[in-house]
Amino acid sequence: MRVLLSHPERSVEIKGPKKAKDVLRELNLVQEAHLVIRGDELITEDELLKDGDLVEIRPVISGGSIEPQARGNGLWAIGKSIVAQCKPVAYRL
Repeated sequence: MRVLLSHPERSVEIKGPKKAKDVLRELNLVQEAHLVIRGDELITEDELLKDGDLVEIRPVISGGSIEPQARGNGLWAIGKSIVAQCKPVAYRL
């Protein structure tokens, strides 16, 4: 199987079949700190990976909130995302 990794970015070939957790162990990666993705599917640690699979391993990244920055016209930048600000609406009952 071909395994794509980031941090540092590289590609390695690993002989299958192997469980996802065994691939992480072979690459000296902490299981709880990485996501294993086959195609567009996030897979569990016990799923079997086979020769011919294309697998991506991404580190789990977490953090606090990012201070939003005004972009004008009611748009805000939060990290790499652009979000729209909605005006509050008051209803009379």
